[in-house]
Amino acid sequence: MRKKSIWLATVSLGWALAATGAASADHSDVEGAPVEAAQQPVGQDPAPAVDPQASRVDDIVVTGSRLRRDVFGGSVPVNLVTELELESSGSTNLAEALADLPQAALGDSPLGPTSGENQNSGLATVNLRRLGGNRTLTLIDGRRTVSNAANRNVVSLNTIPTEFVKRIEITTGAGSAVYGSEGIAGVVNVITQKDFEGLRFSTRLGVTDEGGGEEQRYSLLYGRELHDGRGHLLLGLTYEDDQGIRAADRERALRPATFSYTTNVLTEPSLSDYTPGGRFNSGSALGGTRWYDEDGLHTSGYSNALHGYSINEHANLRLPRSAFSVALNANYEVSSRIKPFLTVMYNELDTTFQRAPYAMDSGYSVYPRDPDTGVIAPGAPAFTAGRMMRNHPFADPAIRATQFANGISWFRRFEEVGPQTFDENRTTLRAWGGVNGEFGDGWTYEVSYGFGDFKQDQNRRNGINYQNLRYGLTIEADGAGGYRCQDAGARAAGCVPVNLFGLGSITPEAADYIRADTHLQSHLTQHVLQAYATGDLFTLPAGKVSVAVGAEHRRDRTWLESDPITRSGYTSNAVVPSFEGEISVSELFAEASIPLVSEAPGVHELTLDLAARASDYSIKNVGLVNSYRVGLGYAPVPSLRFRAQWGTAQRAPDMAELTSPPRDDVNTILDPCHGVRADTAGQFAANCRTEPGIAAAIASAGVYNAPAASYQSPNAGNPDLREETAEVLTVGAVWRPSFVRNLALSVDYYDIDVENAIGAPSNEIILDQCYGATDFPNNPYCATITRNQETGRIQRVIQQVQNMDRLRVSGVDVQASYRTSLEGLKLPGSLRMDLNWSRLLTSEYEYPGLTGTVIENYQGTIGEPEDRARLTTGYSWGKAYLQLRTTYIGPVIASNIRMARIEQLGITDPQFMYYDAYFRNDFYASYRFGNVTVHGGVNNIENDAGPFIPSGGTPGSFNGYDPVYGVIGRSFYVGLTANF
Repeated sequence: MRKKSIWLATVSLGWALAATGAASADHSDVEGAPVEAAQQPVGQDPAPAVDPQASRVDDIVVTGSRLRRDVFGGSVPVNLVTELELESSGSTNLAEALADLPQAALGDSPLGPTSGENQNSGLATVNLRRLGGNRTLTLIDGRRTVSNAANRNVVSLNTIPTEFVKRIEITTGAGSAVYGSEGIAGVVNVITQKDFEGLRFSTRLGVTDEGGGEEQRYSLLYGRELHDGRGHLLLGLTYEDDQGIRAADRERALRPATFSYTTNVLTEPSLSDYTPGGRFNSGSALGGTRWYDEDGLHTSGYSNALHGYSINEHANLRLPRSAFSVALNANYEVSSRIKPFLTVMYNELDTTFQRAPYAMDSGYSVYPRDPDTGVIAPGAPAFTAGRMMRNHPFADPAIRATQFANGISWFRRFEEVGPQTFDENRTTLRAWGGVNGEFGDGWTYEVSYGFGDFKQDQNRRNGINYQNLRYGLTIEADGAGGYRCQDAGARAAGCVPVNLFGLGSITPEAADYIRADTHLQSHLTQHVLQAYATGDLFTLPAGKVSVAVGAEHRRDRTWLESDPITRSGYTSNAVVPSFEGEISVSELFAEASIPLVSEAPGVHELTLDLAARASDYSIKNVGLVNSYRVGLGYAPVPSLRFRAQWGTAQRAPDMAELTSPPRDDVNTILDPCHGVRADTAGQFAANCRTEPGIAAAIASAGVYNAPAASYQSPNAGNPDLREETAEVLTVGAVWRPSFVRNLALSVDYYDIDVENAIGAPSNEIILDQCYGATDFPNNPYCATITRNQETGRIQRVIQQVQNMDRLRVSGVDVQASYRTSLEGLKLPGSLRMDLNWSRLLTSEYEYPGLTGTVIENYQGTIGEPEDRARLTTGYSWGKAYLQLRTTYIGPVIASNIRMARIEQLGITDPQFMYYDAYFRNDFYASYRFGNVTVHGGVNNIENDAGPFIPSGGTPGSFNGYDPVYGVIGRSFYVGLTANF
């Protein structure tokens, strides 16, 4: 409550000062304020980073339309993020800088275990309205660009050099009619530098308060006119290095705690039973667990809390990355009719992700696959490394004597092999070339060709080769006092006996033999031909009718190639089958802005905006689709404008969604059977007890324990997919009162309804629908779950995409922006204040359940709070600029799905369910010394990374954190920009 009061007081005081200053301020230009308020987007700063005292912005051709107009004149709400906003965010990553906007969030993130997904570790994408990064269309200079992932269409903003960006324009909703597929949630348009003159050198260094996270960036920007201003050349170079943050850098991250919401119990310490020395189970009747540690073999007294293994210290909280970028913008005016241009951008990005050394047990099974396709053969039996023979030569007599007749059951972490490591190298080449110019009476045209090439190499190191492990465990005497592998073929191939008994018992030669280092390569290309023309078609009494018409042809091709050992399924590294394919689309589009009434009684302006696009896809179940948008702008007086738009939007399935065989993925899953005992009541418990492994665990230990852990969760494509279709409505108003200069207020309501949404139910939903069903296990959800029959452990949950879902989000956005001189208060300088607030009214996910349609409500849950806001207060005085930015995330609960389950269980005081509102304050300052500007800042002044959340506490929690609140804590940065 204290933080909330301070924040509200700050808002009230700031706006009061602004209003007081405005009351006595004249209407002359003030530092830091735009001259023409109508040109300035609500809630944003007009000034570039190198000159926060600039006083004017140019007219902007806004995203969401090819027709030239200022932001105030459109029917589409627009957020503008300037160079100053990007620099003062304190982030070298564009996606992280945008994620603080209430309308946005990180899609793929460089934070946390989601970065360890098989293919996408290290990506940084934007997720508008939290409808998914693949429903957010990212453009560069209004043009499409190649994807940075082989398994979905997303653009990683960390492949775009920050110093080459002039501003970013964001529109939310119904972008398909203007730009085509993927624009359901909105459009992020990155506008690059084009007219910079001179040489600019920039550098930035950053550190974190608690250690780790050291980062640096160096960039050069060079621009010059050609032939007396007829042409312009701009070249940019950027190098970035981020050392990342490991769990060992944060005390909280090393805390081994696991929470089960089904039992409402926090287990601490919660350690892994897979220990480096090995654990060997014989059942309580035969003496129980034997295990090794640094003191040798123990035959009794094993305790997870005392003897288990902590995997936390191996985790990444933020991925280390390095990147090099080069960019070129060039244009030349041959004549007013012929103006060729060229843009080229190249980026090379390296990231590394690490996990604890691999752990497995004798009962862990995999399904062999066709080594050419990676597809599981129908009816193929499962493969396991298996128990070791009871008289295994390496086994201590105390272990041999207490084992079951069918062999020695083992649990082992392969620390000698090394931590699991995923090294990623990505290169992205983007190029657009063409010609534009004028023709006729005020018409303009553009013809362009765009090319994109994305390559990714992933080296996955220190996995386990199951086949070699089985060969290495099955040994015999070699007749010379030693031992050899029993299989002659394996011996000929270099088999080495493997000793699992004891710390360091696996020799370096044996570790090399069972180690699986695998390789995955992706290659995407894109070709885009586009031509369009804009101009005034004719004149009505209210003004000119402006139109844009054009055509586009796009071809995207995807190759994904994994190595034979990966495709065989015999390794611990996730199976990503090879596939390839091509999607092409031909499109026609048109826009029109029609002035209906102008300067009439009660009507200053009434304008109708229309847009339509027809798209013909090569996808068999898509074909011809049409998108429309209708917008209306009404200004009764110049200072007040009402705006509304209704439109349809589509997203065609991508190549992976259509053609990919099951691709293994690793997700953290909380098993709903965790904590079940013989007397636990309810449908869930009854169904869980029918699983042989769970029943055996209950009989042996009295309870089945399976805390939140990482499990295989393959994603599979579906060739029968069709396109998603959305209806999008926005209604709002913008008010710029004439009696208070440079004040702007806007309110917009939005509603996005997506039908036939492509997706698969989450693991939590699949498990809930399976084990909560009366027809268990004979339902489709249960068919996707595989458990180990001996231990009961989940082995995998398959998620196949289909057109089964309906998504709906709605809410209200409020923005306020004010600039004023403080002369009225007898103070020097000028003040800016920007408030961006979003209220979430609806967030629903609808899918077919076993007993009818199920609607899951996500409003007010972690990641989707009812309220998000950002307040920016800036003060300019001479060559100095100071800024304080406050980010607010409203109170949330962990999950509505979990809450329903908790109510069924009769739990009245759930832990880790309710989370208070969160505030973060960031400070930025800059000062200009001639041609040199120095800047610096402190992010997260209070060093508050959100509440401690144990593993399992929320669906996305890891190592004590939830990425919604970040993991970095307090950080510092300094920078310098020199212009020559």
